[in-house]
Amino acid sequence: MVWAAMRATTAERHLRLLASRVRPAAIRAVDAARAGFIAGQTSLPAWVDATGMVLEIELEETAAEESLAMALFDLDLAVGVHVARRA
Repeated sequence: MVWAAMRATTAERHLRLLASRVRPAAIRAVDAARAGFIAGQTSLPAWVDATGMVLEIELEETAAEESLAMALFDLDLAVGVHVARRA
């Protein structure tokens, strides 16, 4: 049961980190690359790469959501009842 709880906590922290820090930083990088491209200081491939990074992070977020859901399911099984979720 402790292992299931630790797994759920880790998955939740990972998802929160992606959503609160990693994705916003990647979006800022896209904005900077776009501005640089418009100003003629950044190449189109750099802008495309930055945009691709945002997409990769969004895919990682989706995978993290799935990991959290599975970890919470495992926790429910370990405890034997549905564990209340935080809002």
